[in-house]
Amino acid sequence: LTSISLPAGVTKIGNWAFSDCTGLKDITIEAVNITEIGSSAFYNIHDEVRFKVKSGGNVKQKLIDYGIDASKIEEI
Repeated sequence: LTSISLPAGVTKIGNWAFSDCTGLKDITIEAVNITEIGSSAFYNIHDEVRFKVKSGGNVKQKLIDYGIDASKIEEI
């Protein structure tokens, strides 16, 4: 698995959801707003992972608050 797209209806990313998905390099989040990113949801993922998120929502900030480097997040 190298890429995944989470549909617009997703509101939460659960604990350990993508933990140890070391081949995952592209994550697209179609949702505009997310209420929660669970503990260790992105633990031990690929160092070069890139996130694509919808602009105008809270997803980018939720990822930053979780600990994802802002330079790895692209608003689309």
